[in-house]
Amino acid sequence: MRRRTKIWLGVGAFVLTGHAAADAAEWSRTPARDFNVGDHAMSAGDQLRTTFGNSFAQAGEAGEGGEGGEGGINLETVGNDAAEYAIALQVIVAHYDAGLAAYAGGETEAGAQMFAHGLSEIYISMEDLFKKLGVTTLGEKLEAAVGAAAEGKPLAEITKHVEDVRQALREAARRGPQPTSQDNMQAYLVGELIERAAAQYTTIQKDDTLEPYLDGLGFAIAARREAAPVLKALQQTNKPAAAAIEKALGLLERAYPGIKRPEKTAVAESELLVAASRARLAVAAYR
Repeated sequence: MRRRTKIWLGVGAFVLTGHAAADAAEWSRTPARDFNVGDHAMSAGDQLRTTFGNSFAQAGEAGEGGEGGEGGINLETVGNDAAEYAIALQVIVAHYDAGLAAYAGGETEAGAQMFAHGLSEIYISMEDLFKKLGVTTLGEKLEAAVGAAAEGKPLAEITKHVEDVRQALREAARRGPQPTSQDNMQAYLVGELIERAAAQYTTIQKDDTLEPYLDGLGFAIAARREAAPVLKALQQTNKPAAAAIEKALGLLERAYPGIKRPEKTAVAESELLVAASRARLAVAAYR
């Protein structure tokens, strides 16, 4: 695959030193739905390592210092653990959810930054595993979204790229380790996403920049989307779990009301953490 070096240089600049003003669209309006490096094509990992060095390309191994909701993935077990593999894919898509929300709200730089994080923090660390599993298109779809956003392409084009990423992630899910019950795994993932969004809320109490807020917003958007089929089933089989998830999602919508960060704390940190913990524990056995 050939790609334009200027995209990586541009995105790298604001991955490392980026900033963006927080003023954009409500998350309820978020769509739910050519480079020459010498004569050689380079993998996504090689491109990032060449441009920024190994420490940046390997960021996904530890998450962002293990803080907030972005804890790293255990590379030794992710290939054999259906739950951990599914969580890794959800962390990628959450970044693209947040990036698309930011882009739709006019924060194009922040949107591109979120896409780049989705690529660098998880995909690069798992690139060898994806190749082993026969996941052949995910990397190029992730990169295409980063490149288009870095070039300021129209929102409709960016939305199409994000849908391509989601489709590639669905294919990656089919090729990875499979759970005993897909419905149970879906419920477990919702609990994980809720807890990650809540953990990120703790982080943003100490950091008023846009980036960590967008990370949490991405987890909240993903949790809400993934919860729709789960809640319908749980209403029939486990009403206390359904109620716990609904309460946590309601608090998350107040905590992350849109691209613009609330000027005041909309939800007590302790209240959200307790609700998220209860939601996660209610479905922990579904793993």
